Amino acid sequence: MSPRFSERIGAVKVEIQVGTMNAPLRNTIWNFVTQLIPPRNYNKKMHLDAIDLIAATVLRVPTQRVDHSAPVWWLLGEVEKMAWAEVYDLLEFAIAVTGRWTGTTEAQRYAQVNALLEREHSGYRFVSGQLTPITNTAEITEIEGAVARAAATGLDGARQHIETSLGLFGQRPQPDYRNAIKEAISAVEAIVMGINGTRGGGLHGALEAVSAKIEMHSALKSGLEKLYAYTSDEDGVRHAILEEANVDEADARFMIVTCSAFVNFLIVKADAAGLLKAR
Repeated sequence: MSPRFSERIGAVKVEIQVGTMNAPLRNTIWNFVTQLIPPRNYNKKMHLDAIDLIAATVLRVPTQRVDHSAPVWWLLGEVEKMAWAEVYDLLEFAIAVTGRWTGTTEAQRYAQVNALLEREHSGYRFVSGQLTPITNTAEITEIEGAVARAAATGLDGARQHIETSLGLFGQRPQPDYRNAIKEAISAVEAIVMGINGTRGGGLHGALEAVSAKIEMHSALKSGLEKLYAYTSDEDGVRHAILEEANVDEADARFMIVTCSAFVNFLIVKADAAGLLKAR
């Protein structure tokens, strides 16, 4: 989505919103959420039930406090008082639960709202169903590809590790970067174990199994082993960076994207070599 004229000429200052939410972003999310609530004139009971569900599950207030004569106006008043992270809680819930009536898939709803979040310069995007501070399209594609491939090839452990990593990375209001890195690394280890069929052999054994059946340049294989050594228990990031006092967003983002790319590579190569067909 292209920037507005006012942004292109610099008349309006553009700031990526992380840990905060201005009025236009809040209003955009509200407008999107209202589209995911069944309209009153469509089905009054569904309309009231959806708002009662939001009151009970997201706001966690007694449903008796909902003004059933004007429920949307009541909900708007509550949303205007919400902290920024709570508004994202509402958005997640509406996409996954109340938005089902629209007949669209969750993936379609995530794509729709991601375009709006980009337009309003939110520092968050939905990646594989998780709201995270990853906004680069190529990075999102890499991560979502790893999740999809791991699920499609029966390597569910790797998928779970990546999704857990994303959840920790995007955890609000306080992300857990340290454990997000651990989970990302564990996804690679799960793929290696899946290829080898055992915990033994490590990445070297997995790459040997793949390269025995399909051609792989020795420099590439060596580079991958060195990259994995960087993320291993003995000398790498899990031992070194995780001991640092300040593991930050950049560290976690790099590891999630890199490990996802690693997972994609290993699955594609191993599948082509017929090493995953028995799963």
